[in-house]
Parts: sequence; structure tokens; C-alpha cells
Amino acid sequence: MAPLRGELTLSFLNRLAARYHLGLRDLLAAITETDGRQNVAGMLHPDSEIHLNAQARERVCALSRVPAAVLEGALPAWTRAEPHAHYPGGPAGRLTRGEEAVAPWGPACPACCAARTGRRVPARRYLTTGERVCARHWYWLLFLPGTSGLPVPLGRCPEGIEAQRRHARLLRRSPAGAQAFEVARAITGSWWDQPWPNEEHLWLARLEATRPAGADAGWWKVAARDLITYPETVVLARLLADRTVQERTVTESRRHLPYRLGELPGLLAEFADQLGRPWLTHHLATVTHGPLFTWAHSCVRAPTAPAPATQKTLWAVHSAHRPRPLSDLLPRAPAADGTPPAAEPARRLRGHSLQAERAFTQGLAHARAYYKEHRHLAVPKEDTPPTIRWASGSPTPAHATPACPPTKPPPSPRCTRGGTRPGARCGSAPGTKPAITPKPTARSSRPAASPPPATASANGSTCSAPATPPSTPNNNASSPRSASMPRRRPPPDPDDATSRPAPKKPSPAPAPTPPHTAAWPP
Repeated sequence: MAPLRGELTLSFLNRLAARYHLGLRDLLAAITETDGRQNVAGMLHPDSEIHLNAQARERVCALSRVPAAVLEGALPAWTRAEPHAHYPGGPAGRLTRGEEAVAPWGPACPACCAARTGRRVPARRYLTTGERVCARHWYWLLFLPGTSGLPVPLGRCPEGIEAQRRHARLLRRSPAGAQAFEVARAITGSWWDQPWPNEEHLWLARLEATRPAGADAGWWKVAARDLITYPETVVLARLLADRTVQERTVTESRRHLPYRLGELPGLLAEFADQLGRPWLTHHLATVTHGPLFTWAHSCVRAPTAPAPATQKTLWAVHSAHRPRPLSDLLPRAPAADGTPPAAEPARRLRGHSLQAERAFTQGLAHARAYYKEHRHLAVPKEDTPPTIRWASGSPTPAHATPACPPTKPPPSPRCTRGGTRPGARCGSAPGTKPAITPKPTARSSRPAASPPPATASANGSTCSAPATPPSTPNNNASSPRSASMPRRRPPPDPDDATSRPAPKKPSPAPAPTPPHTAAWPP
């Protein structure tokens, strides 16, 4: 049995099982059997793909009677991975699921598949962006997660067939056609997610013309996103890839980065005319973000950048601008007994972060609440919190200021041994030079005496007086050194202890006040 070009490996095995009148699970058990045990990892779903090791591939070649070289040329995933077996020493396979695990795929055209195989058995193929439409039989090959795909007839939507022909012509003539189509798909996807204007009638007509019988309108609007926007996507891709349009955009911007799309009226007028929507110019004039605005920015900056970097930034699509995968948007079908499906845990999808989206939604809600209350978004910049605090430990109100504002400290950052910064203290006379307490040296190893107790000012605040060096019997008033640096007191003479009066005990010093901070009463 010959395979289809670009067919999924599991789709080929499904058709092979139908030829032998077997179920797919029975055929997988025969291909991967090791000592009576099935050696397949993963769960089997309608949208799954399988990777086989060398021994399992040999069994498939024997059952299908097709050479390995033919299968390798027709099946893209035939030798893509070499899965590890649960039970070593035999054939093995690994099942993967979804569009995120394998390349984009879709259902094969039923008429083409029947003409090629002689049987009406559904098949699935890997599809590129230009192969979603079967121009011969007028089918749109729609990917649906959790199913084997849905071929949608385009008899009532002829613009899809014409768009496919223009798309194929663009891919042949423009080297950047495929990249421009991805940017255009992101643009139309962003328009699709926004509320549609009242002037939009084409998309509504296509939705009604292509909706299958019995399908829910809301479900079909989510599933048919790429189908409905396909004609506009092809038109935008042709305009974005046109070198003339790029040059006119640069000339119109005068090589200045635009703040909004309204600064490029020629570009918007060209888009509105080619898309057949004259009202589009007014709706896009205030846009300051999104994939189209990003492309315009990159287009203006392109002439000043090197060629490789230009092509990379011009056609780059940010992860936040990519269309969301259908597996995250489509609701899960209820069970057979009518039980609603259980909510799946939040997970990070390819190119998207649910945590970032929730944080953005929360920040947007806060911004709207602030604007509703203040009628603007000019949030004042927060200053550095004051160092003044209440005695109880609570922060000081913004309007509270110290009674004795500290003077500006000297530029020297050195601190004394007591932990205070040298400089003027609260209560010192203006215009006087503050006394600097020197750093203890080897000659003067003992620290200076504790500062005198703080005195209360007239307004109730306590301010510390400048520290003075302790007086000793050997102080020399005429020496300039004794005025600024304290000398070490000599040891007392035991013979003269009785004749000399006992030294006066110093009063206990209070806790040192932090520098440049006034102590407030509780």
C-alpha cells in the first residue's frame, strides 16, 4: 500500500490497519510487541503522531510491502526521532499529540485521497501555509485539535480559492513571501481578536457561508479564524513583501520612527483600498502597538541597518503577537453522559505565557480603576521614604518634619568610632566650624568619652550637643593638638591615690541618636 506525500506516520498505519481489517491498536501491538508486551509510550488520540525505532520500522515495511526508502521519502516523521523502549531489546514507539508536538498538519482532501488510494479512508498530511486549500476540489483543510481534521467545502466562498492562487504566485515570485505571510497572519489575527466594527460585513458573511450544518456559531467563529481571514492575509502579505510599499513607507515617515500609524496615512490608505474597507484608515490611525505597528517601525529603521539584521527584524513576529493556538481557545466537548469537562491546569503554551497575560490583565484593571478615579494616568513619582520615624516604630507621615533640621554634612564620608558621622549637629551655632573627632590611632587606642546627654529644645525635640574631648591633668591649652585630639590619661599613682580627690563618676550616657535625625517624642 503506497503512502501519500507528506502523510503522518500514524495516518499511514491507520490506513494499513483498515486494509488488513484490523483496528489501529491491534496493528500497533503487532508492530511493537516485545515478549508479549506492547512497547508503546504515550496515549493514543485522534490527532496523535507516532515515532518508531529501526526495528519497528522494519516490521512496518514488511507488513505494507513498501521499501524503506519510499516510506522515508513520503513520511516526514519516519526517521525524525529514535524513541527509547520501555522494554529494551525490541521494537518500540512513542506517541505525541497536538500541533505543538509535531509540525502543522491537516486532513487530506477526501476526493484526492479516494482517487489516490481507491478507498474512502480519512488521512492526515503535513501542510504548509500554501497547502490549506485544495484548488481542484474546493476544500479548506481545517485543523481541529482532538480530531482528525475537518475538510470544509468552499463552494459558497469562492474568494478563498482566488486567495490560494495569489498566495501560490506570491511564494513563487517573492523570496520573502513566506515570512511576509506569517506577519500578515499575525496582523489579521489581532484584528480578529478585537471587537469587530459595525462596518465589517465580509467576515460575517463568510462565517455564515462556511459554517457546517449543526455547528454552534460561537464555536465555529473560534475554529474558522484562519479560514475567514485567509483572503485578507494574502493581500496583506503581498503588500508587505512589495519593495515599493516599503520604500514609500520610509519616504513618508521622513526616516523618523512613527508614534502611531496615523503618521503614515499613505500606508493606511493603501491597505484600506486593497482590502476593500475604506473605513479601515480611521480605525488604524490611533494604533500605537501590535504586529502592524512593529512592522512599520522595523521598515523605517531598515535602511540604516545591515542587510541580514534588516531581514531578521523586518519579518520577526513577537511571541505576544502570534495567534493563539486553537487547542487553547476551543472549549472541550462534554462527556457522553453530559458531564462538563474538568478544567485543565494552567500551562505555558508555545510562544505564550499565561502568567504574563494574567499579570497584564491585572495591571490593565488597576490602570482603568485609577483613570476612573483621577481622570488621568499621570501617577506621581514616589520620593525616597523619609528616615524620620516615630518612637513606636511606625513610619513618619509625609508632612512631619524635624524641628531642628540637620545641616549639610562635610564631604568626608569617614565616621567616628562611636558610629556618628562628623559634622554639625542639631543646635550648633550657625556659621561655626564643627569639631571633627579624629579616628583612634595606636597612640590613642581608647575611644573618646560618650557624648553628653541630649537637651530638650523649646519645641519639645531633643538635640545632642557637640562632643568635647575629656579633660585630663596633662592637657596643654597652648598645644594645638590638645584642642582637637584627646590624649591618653596616664595610669594613677597608687601612692598618691589617697591625697588626690576621687574622680567624679560620669552620668550614664543615653543611647546615641542617629546622625541627622531628630528624636521625636512618642
